[in-house]
Amino acid sequence: MWYRSWLTCVTEHIVRLGEIRIALAMNDTLTANQIRTENIEQNKFIYLPYLEDKIVEYENNRDKYPSFADFFPELINTFSEIDTNNIKL
Repeated sequence: MWYRSWLTCVTEHIVRLGEIRIALAMNDTLTANQIRTENIEQNKFIYLPYLEDKIVEYENNRDKYPSFADFFPELINTFSEIDTNNIKL
């Protein structure tokens, strides 16, 4: 999937991340896996695995990050830490 702006691309990745995390919070691993696979393999949300790894930090450190707004800068910084030379398109 191609976007006209980086902001739109980032926003869409975060929306997909939310869909997966909501499914997991509802103990629906099957749906989470389906959403993940569809979005990474078919829709090419190539940064999704990196965001999933990062969001676990938020979920496991709610004392440090009382709200998602407190964590959001860390999540966004994930994009700058990705070695895009190693991502398969």
